Amino acid sequence: MANFLGVDCKRFIRKGLVNDFHAVIGIGIEVKSYDYFKEKYVSIISDLLRKRGITPDRAVYKSYDLQRLGLTHDFYQDFYRAILTHIDKIYFFYSYFKNTSTTSEVRIFPFTTKKRTTFIDFISNHLEPSYPHICMWGLHKDFGYSGNVFLDNFNGKVTNAWRAIEHLQSFFVMPNGDKSNALISTSDILIHYFDTELRQNSGLLNPEDIKNVFDDDLKLEISFISNACLYNIIPLSEALKIPIHQKFSHPIFFIFKEKTSSINEKTIENSPMFKKIIDLSFKNNGSFKFFDTDFDFNVISDKDYFIHFGEEGKKTAQNLKNLGYSFKPLDFAELSSL
Repeated sequence: MANFLGVDCKRFIRKGLVNDFHAVIGIGIEVKSYDYFKEKYVSIISDLLRKRGITPDRAVYKSYDLQRLGLTHDFYQDFYRAILTHIDKIYFFYSYFKNTSTTSEVRIFPFTTKKRTTFIDFISNHLEPSYPHICMWGLHKDFGYSGNVFLDNFNGKVTNAWRAIEHLQSFFVMPNGDKSNALISTSDILIHYFDTELRQNSGLLNPEDIKNVFDDDLKLEISFISNACLYNIIPLSEALKIPIHQKFSHPIFFIFKEKTSSINEKTIENSPMFKKIIDLSFKNNGSFKFFDTDFDFNVISDKDYFIHFGEEGKKTAQNLKNLGYSFKPLDFAELSSL
């Protein structure tokens, strides 16, 4: 039986006296049974929050949401110790670049403009936004991983790394995966845990110090993707976007924003009903996103839900149905009964 693995990524920065150090890190969490891990994840998160006097209001939390609750590093340490016994293996990916006698900048878009850029700009504008697919490429290239992989949402231009993995049927992209998927959320939380632990220990981003953050008996695989890999990870053309929608995992709970309403995304995200959408996504092994009228017509499927809360959204749902699109319409008011 195939295992399950979730990946999330983050920018890694250390301030220096003269120059700052810039890198990208990604963590993959592997388990044998996703359903079993989901159950343990919810139990651990809930128990740790309640011990701190906080009543959980959703099934899944991303690290940023935990920090907004005022939680400090002791929460992350407790979560790491509790969740570790339910993880089969952790994959750690990291990238930074060194100036050499032959390489002091990056040549991107070789198919079109052949633009030159600094390593820092390359990390900021190209590598970080698309790093989940680089991690997937690393899983395939370095470890021959063949289980099911769930990547947090990303965007970027086509690379040779993407061309090497796009044919694979075993990986999926999840919009807002760190808010709807237990593995991706755990990856997101452990990235924050790792960053803080490494900083407190005055550690460096190298294999020895990375291993020192994690337990000795943990199965840990480390992949350094750097200068030698530039040919595979540079964007090839400004015009070629990675078609991540082809890899979207379903169901997706699409949320329709009323153009004529004063209610914006932040208002919706802070509403009690939004927590219900998170829980429904989690319960159904799905994800959620705000409906993009320029793009998501190509994505929506009969497994998906179209959530609306006003007349405009209701009419849009009916018009889409009339045009032959298949999905399940849901009024915001219906969410409380689900």
